[in-house]
Amino acid sequence: MPPSTRIALSAAPSHALRGLRTVGPFARWGRRAPITPRWCGGGDGRALIAARPARRRHYEPETFSCIVAIRVASVKRSIAICESAFSAVQGRPSSASSNTGEKKGTTMSRLRVVTGIGADERVREAWMRVEGGLGRVLPASLPQLAAPAELPAIDAVEVALAVSLPEDFRASLRIHDGTGWPHSGSGQPSPVPLDHLYDTDQIIKATRMWRDGYHPEPDWDDPQVWAHLVDKGTLLLNGPVRPVVGAPGAVVVGDMNGDVHWLLDLDPAPGGTPGQVVRVDIECASWDVLAPSWTQLLVRYAEDLELFAADPDSSTLTIDQDLGPECEWGVSLDLGGTRPAWLRDVQARDPHQ
Repeated sequence: MPPSTRIALSAAPSHALRGLRTVGPFARWGRRAPITPRWCGGGDGRALIAARPARRRHYEPETFSCIVAIRVASVKRSIAICESAFSAVQGRPSSASSNTGEKKGTTMSRLRVVTGIGADERVREAWMRVEGGLGRVLPASLPQLAAPAELPAIDAVEVALAVSLPEDFRASLRIHDGTGWPHSGSGQPSPVPLDHLYDTDQIIKATRMWRDGYHPEPDWDDPQVWAHLVDKGTLLLNGPVRPVVGAPGAVVVGDMNGDVHWLLDLDPAPGGTPGQVVRVDIECASWDVLAPSWTQLLVRYAEDLELFAADPDSSTLTIDQDLGPECEWGVSLDLGGTRPAWLRDVQARDPHQ
C-alpha cells in the first residue's frame, strides 16, 4: 500500500480501508463536527503484548508475590518492573502445583498486569457516576447499557487476542458488556460519545479487523517521519501514542461510523501508560490519548456529564437528545503543528527526500 494511502483522505470511501470498517448502518454522520481531512504515514508496528494464562490457576502467597500491582497513577512504571519481579522467582514451585497436576518447578508462561488494588470498586464507583450523570442529562440512553459479561467470555477475549486486558477494563465488562446500537428516532440514544461500546464478541472481531489493516513500511514507520508530519499539520498527535494503523498492541473497544475508534493501547509511546485509552479518527489522521486508564476515562466522562447537567456551556460535551453525545468529545482540535512531549526533541525527516 503506498504511503499516501495508509490513512484515507475524505475522497476515498472509508469502507475501502481493509480491516478498519465495522459492520453497521452509517446514518449518524450528523454527530460529527466538520474537520479538514488529513493523512499520515504509518508506525513502527512493534508491540509488547502482555498475555495471561488461558485458565485461572491457584498460587500460594509466596509464589503470587511475584506479581507486582501497578497503580495507574504511576505512569513511569512499566511492564518491565513486573517482568523483573517475576523472573526473580522463576523456578520456585507453588505448593499448589501438586494439586493442579503441574510439574515441579513450572512457572506461569504469561504475566498478568495488575492496574491497582481495588480496581473493581473504583470502576463500579465511576460507572455509578456516569449512570447518575446520564440520568440527569440523557435518561433515555440508560437502557442501552448492557448487562454484565460472564467471566468465561472475558477470558475468551484474552485468549483469542493473546493479550492481558487491564484489570479495570475487565471489571468494567463485569458491569456493562458494551452498549446497545442506537438508531435515529428509536428513543434510545447512545450513552457514550460513540455509536456503541463493543461487547466481548465484538471486541474480538473488531480487533482482528484492526490488525488486518497493519502494513509496515520502513520508510514511513519512523518517529522522525511522524515529527515531520506533525510539523506540517497533516498528522495530529495528542499524547504519548504511536500513529500505527493496525498496531497489534491495541485492543479496539468501540467505534463511531467504523472510522473513529476507541482503543486500549498496550504498547504506548514513551511516557504513556499500558492500557491507556486512545481515540483514533482514521479519516482525519488524529490520535488522542483520552485518559491513562479505563477508570480515569469513565471518571473524566462522568465529570463532563455532571458539568453539562449544571451548565452545558461549561462542559466539553455536545449532546443530541435523539442520538447521544457527539463523538468529538475529548479531542484537541487546536493542536495542528504541535508535537507531543515524546516527539519534541526528535529530528524531523521528510520521507519524500
